[in-house]
Amino acid sequence: MRAPLWSAAVVCGGWLVTMIGYTLIGAAATAAAVAPADGTVIVRETVTTADVLSVLAVLVLVALAVWPGTAVAVIRARLAPRAAAAVGAAGPVAAVAMTLALFASNGGGAGTAAAHAAAAALGCAAGIAAGRSAKRG
Repeated sequence: MRAPLWSAAVVCGGWLVTMIGYTLIGAAATAAAVAPADGTVIVRETVTTADVLSVLAVLVLVALAVWPGTAVAVIRARLAPRAAAAVGAAGPVAAVAMTLALFASNGGGAGTAAAHAAAAALGCAAGIAAGRSAKRG
C-alpha cells in the first residue's frame, strides 16, 4: 500500500508545484507587459526577451518539480528507476499540458506553445536524470 500512496502524493505535488510556478510566471509576464497609453491592442510578431525568459523559466520549473518527485518515488515508494521517472514526471507534465491547452484555446500562438512543450520535455529529462540518482535509505 505504501507505493501507491507515495506515488499519488508525488503526482499531486508535482502538479501543484508546476501550477503555482506557472501562475507566478504568468503574473511576472503580466506585470512586465507595458500597455499602450491610448488603450489600443498591440499585435506583435517577434519574439521578445520576456518570451525567452518564460520558456527558460518553464524548463527550470519542470526540472525542479520532477527532480524531487522522482527522488521521493525512488526512496519512499521504492519504485524501480523507470517507474519512478514516470511517477515523478506525471504531475508536472499534466500541469503543463493543461496550461498549454488553456493557452491554445484562448488563441495563443502555436510557436509559443511548442517552445513551452519543448522546455517542459527538457525539464523532465533533467529532473529525471537528477532524481534517479537518489539513494534508497
